[in-house]
Amino acid sequence: MALRRSDQQELLERLMREASAALRHLRERLAGGDDPPTGIGDEARSAIAALLGDEAPVLTMLDPVTAVRLIGHPERVALWAQLVDVEADAALAAGDSGLAASRGARAAGLRAALDGARR
Repeated sequence: MALRRSDQQELLERLMREASAALRHLRERLAGGDDPPTGIGDEARSAIAALLGDEAPVLTMLDPVTAVRLIGHPERVALWAQLVDVEADAALAAGDSGLAASRGARAAGLRAALDGARR
């Protein structure tokens, strides 16, 4: 059964609230320094998967411009980029500079694509 437009909007708003809460929590944990950064990175990836839903596997493989166009919701993309930033910060804290650089580049690419889409 297909969701009505209002149901879709409510679902999207709930997903974004949950992603925002996860983002705040993960940033606090990362800043606290008490939790293993690899666990924080894993949780960031889980929050991204929840935010992007069933399309997550495909969206994470696409170039940023295409991914942003398919998502079509600026706030959702911005949250995604922020969660990828947490992933990058956790990788850096774990000593994985290669992963940190690639995740940081992905976050920057998402933001640049979002900026381009707004023009």
